[in-house]
Amino acid sequence: MRIKEEFKKSGYFWLPAKPEKKVPGTLVVTEGGKIRLELVGLFGESVKETYNLLSGKNDLKRIFGHIEKDSLVTLEGCSYTNKHISLSGGVSKSTISAHMAIEGVACSEDEVFMNAFKFSVEGIDDWVGLSGIKVEYKLEEQPASIDYVPPKDISINLGNGMKLLITFSWTLPRSPNLTEAKITQKTYFKLISEEKRILSDFISLSYQITTFLSFAIDQPVCIEKVYVTSEEIRDNIDNGKTRPTTMSLYYESRPYTKTEPRVDSYQMLFGFAQIQEDAERIFNKWFDAYEKISPALNLYFAARTGAYQYLEGKFLALAQALETYHRRMLNSERMGLGKRITELIESFEDFTGTREERKNLKNTIVATRNYLTHYDKRLEPKAAEGEELWLLYTKMEAIFQLHLLKILGFTNSEIESVYRNSQHLRDKLKEKTV
Repeated sequence: MRIKEEFKKSGYFWLPAKPEKKVPGTLVVTEGGKIRLELVGLFGESVKETYNLLSGKNDLKRIFGHIEKDSLVTLEGCSYTNKHISLSGGVSKSTISAHMAIEGVACSEDEVFMNAFKFSVEGIDDWVGLSGIKVEYKLEEQPASIDYVPPKDISINLGNGMKLLITFSWTLPRSPNLTEAKITQKTYFKLISEEKRILSDFISLSYQITTFLSFAIDQPVCIEKVYVTSEEIRDNIDNGKTRPTTMSLYYESRPYTKTEPRVDSYQMLFGFAQIQEDAERIFNKWFDAYEKISPALNLYFAARTGAYQYLEGKFLALAQALETYHRRMLNSERMGLGKRITELIESFEDFTGTREERKNLKNTIVATRNYLTHYDKRLEPKAAEGEELWLLYTKMEAIFQLHLLKILGFTNSEIESVYRNSQHLRDKLKEKTV
């Protein structure tokens, strides 16, 4: 999760079983979605509770809080990371980590249930490409006008009974203001379920949607903001009416990269406009792919998002992803790596060079993988290294991407169109491997 604005709020915190024992502290959410609670004092008071703290036997699980701007907060999956306990009457301090923070509610249920999960992902505005802002200039008379008509939500039915919306939020100029007129628009994904679902269901699906967007724009991206609502948690408004409370959610969402992406339409494999007429089928095919080849997808995205520090690790992860993909999609258990790689390359022979180039590509992949796996000195002269290894890795990445397009139901002509329109994809495949 990308945290662009500092989240550091003071307040009082307590355990659900002891609401009368409130401890002052500061809640901090740092880059990546890491959650830290710094307390001045202890939740426990008795000798036994202090002993449990010292011996690490405390199982906090959940903590409630009341923080700045009059907001409740629920912290899930809590555990001590640091304890300084004074037995002589001094000040005791402790630091607690949490897996999740829900701002806007003190949730008392054993499981957290929600009905809607709204989130923004880096690059989504460029990928969707829809704006309600219209600016007109009349050069002769020098006037200008700005109009805004919000784009309509786009609804996609999912096979699990949920709906996925592509929705838009906006801000309009504040009045009175004689020196500035500013309109902003932000695009979001929104998962909706008529029946309440545990929060982990939404988080799992939002991860798959984020990786879909990462694949489509050919850049590692991560979630920026998340808002959740439940039909059972509501705010009172005028005339006795109520509406679901909008709660902010923070957690260490995946995938995550330290570097913010620079989204370029020329690097994208495809934008929303290219799949809009068939978006429902394509999104559902992506979710189906996670049922069939999730190990291959996880390896692919791990290699792309920096889970492997060195290029050799990225290469081995991608080689295993290709092998796993071939085994699961073709149900071919007894087949050597060379034959698997050959079949994967030959499936897109129009994009992967001449017959001799394809053969050399296969041989180099196999030799490099076997050398890095077994460190057989006889294979060292045939294995790629340095810049050649990087070019080999990017070509393998492009081959995997072509197969993912095929899984999504892109026709041969549509894949060819993706190839023509994506400069990034063409650059990967045009590099020659010695």
